[in-house]
Amino acid sequence: MSKKKKIIPLAIGTALILTIIPSSLGYAEESIGAMLRGKQDYTQLNNQVKVEKAKKSISESANTIFKNEKNNKKDLISKQDAEKISREVLEDYFKANISNDTPVKVEEKADGIFEITVDVNGDKGGRYKVKIDKYGSIKSAYSPSKTESVSKNSSINVNESKKLINEFLKKYEADKINDINIILTKNNHNNILNFKLQRLHNNIEVVEEGGSISVDSEDMKLLSFDISWSNAIFEEEVGKKINKKEAVNILRKSDAILPLYVGYGNKYILDFKLSTDEEYIIDVNKRAIKDIFKDAYTVKENISSGIKNLTNTPKTKKEVESVSLDIIKRLTGKDGRALPIKVINENGTNLIRSIIATKSGERYYVEYDAKSFEVLNIYKYGYETVERGNFKPIEFKDAYKKAITAMALIYNKELKNINLNQNEYELSDSRVYSFNFNRVYNDIDVKDQYISVNVDAITGEILSVFIEWNKNSKFDDANKKTVENKREKYLESLEGEHVYINENGRGKLYYVLKNKSY
Repeated sequence: MSKKKKIIPLAIGTALILTIIPSSLGYAEESIGAMLRGKQDYTQLNNQVKVEKAKKSISESANTIFKNEKNNKKDLISKQDAEKISREVLEDYFKANISNDTPVKVEEKADGIFEITVDVNGDKGGRYKVKIDKYGSIKSAYSPSKTESVSKNSSINVNESKKLINEFLKKYEADKINDINIILTKNNHNNILNFKLQRLHNNIEVVEEGGSISVDSEDMKLLSFDISWSNAIFEEEVGKKINKKEAVNILRKSDAILPLYVGYGNKYILDFKLSTDEEYIIDVNKRAIKDIFKDAYTVKENISSGIKNLTNTPKTKKEVESVSLDIIKRLTGKDGRALPIKVINENGTNLIRSIIATKSGERYYVEYDAKSFEVLNIYKYGYETVERGNFKPIEFKDAYKKAITAMALIYNKELKNINLNQNEYELSDSRVYSFNFNRVYNDIDVKDQYISVNVDAITGEILSVFIEWNKNSKFDDANKKTVENKREKYLESLEGEHVYINENGRGKLYYVLKNKSY
């Protein structure tokens, strides 16, 4: 199979170009935001993969002109000032019933942020929270009101809500309001309206900046507000912008998009649909796809050679205990005793669960298909809750080798149909390296079929091995002409726009291609 594959995974940890994260309340900066934070947030078995932050520097050439966007200097405020501002905001815009006797707690944090908590009694009371910086700018404000409720009115007043937002911003964010685009992001036919506050520079979006605000459009009051606004120095766009046609050609020549088999029941058809809203970020300076990963790891030798597969597989319930003891011994090097097996049902599948208890009190679960006795899942109980602490993690390549060995031990027969490519990433505060090896058919990755392995980043211990594999899958023919036709159709569906991305305090210009037709 190709060593250059970079298919966006539909589970955990395969070679990503970009990541997607579901939008939160009133703030819809999903996939690019996830990339900037350097995180992959694909969830399978409560595992999270955390990827490295993008390490790109801005060119300092003489032809590059930067504009300093730092805020004008302001006078510092006192605790009393912070309390006064918070009372004013809550009374005027959140319609909080605050009296002189209302308990107000003001804490000044080390970063210069004042955190104000206001406890209001009565039927319409509750706890309000406000954050104000040392210059008097409001960073966030939250009401105890419910975030969802049924409107008594048939119509929802979006325009009036926007007027309220503009009035609030003019008063408390006057230096930013000309660079804010107010976008309605959620309306479930109730009176709670959520808006995204999109930050702009020269009418170009600055991703991962701005904020969100929600309005009770029936009572016409604010329910929540938050904003993030850096003092980035922005790169000028002169001579650097590209158009959609050029961007698509850059993508066409790259290996960023490859075919993928997508399942509909047992039938799998060829497609380029990698997600509901994938994005490709193009560096307009380099005229190339932005890649946030290090080199991809893969193995060149026959990994199954030298790794002895399980000597026996259970054929009856009676044999499950001995095989489970053997699996845990060979995966972890630990002896244990088998507890009574259980038959359970998960998502309509009957499983045989064997539990191995070690002398040190650890428990390992081995789960089998109740009909075929195939191993479906192996995991160490409670590993998700163990904190990393200050220990230095093992290197990615060492964890990768352990994952390969574990996979070869349990699923040796499937190795010839596995994409072994994995992009290296750096751990943040996680204690787990997560790997997801996609199934392939005719050298094409198969969506939602994979073998997942988690490795303890401190000890190197195998924490879990899981397989998702449909043996009854039927695949469409993937001849060269079919692949090219579908690829071109996919490229034609993309839409594009320029954006700024804040990298180490510098606002760098990029072009983003999005697929919104799926």
